[in-house]
Parts: sequence; structure tokens; C-alpha cells
Amino acid sequence: MALVWFGFNKNAVSSTLILRGYLLLAEQNLLQAKNDLLNEKEAEISQLKEQVQYLLEQFRLSRHKLFESSPDQGKLFNEAEITLDEVTEPEKEIISYTRNKPKRTSLPKDLPREVVVHD
Repeated sequence: MALVWFGFNKNAVSSTLILRGYLLLAEQNLLQAKNDLLNEKEAEISQLKEQVQYLLEQFRLSRHKLFESSPDQGKLFNEAEITLDEVTEPEKEIISYTRNKPKRTSLPKDLPREVVVHD
């Protein structure tokens, strides 16, 4: 004979409690899996951010090496200025000539001609 506890069947109450326990355990496992996945993604994001920082630093260094001024560069400009001061202007030659423009050959007289009048 089944005992009735506050109007409920004792077996039905215990089965409901067992099912709720299983559901709670399943939710906890799902929550743990989501937390693990979240931690994994955060680690991946952190690693990618470090990689981006490294690549940006490499880019900056390459740009710096490409455009940095060498110590010899200033000497070259100074030498160029010195040689410009020493150079005398060459004498200019005057060259004159006459140029014949090419003349257009006329069309043969036997070609038919057509007169078009535009308003």
C-alpha cells in the first residue's frame, strides 16, 4: 500500500526529485563545458593578441631600418654642397638653325570631290 504524504504519492515525489537531480547534474556538466570552451577561446584570443603585437613590432622595426638615416648620409649632402660651391658655370653655346616645316602633298586632281554645306 502506497503512503500518501500531504496529498502526494511518495514514489512520485521521490521520482520527481531524482529526475530534478539528474537535470541539475546535466545543467552543471553543460555549464562546465561552456566554461571550458570560454577559457579555451580566451586563451586563443590572448595568444592572437600577442601575435599581433609581435607582428606590429616587427613591422615598426622594418620601417625604422628602411627609413633611418645613416651617419654617412649627412656627409654625402655636405660633400654635394661643397662641390656645388666649387663648380663654375660653363660657358653657354648659342646654336641657331632654321627648320623647314613639312609640307602636305595635295590630293590628285582626278579624285571626285563632294561639297557639303553646313548650316
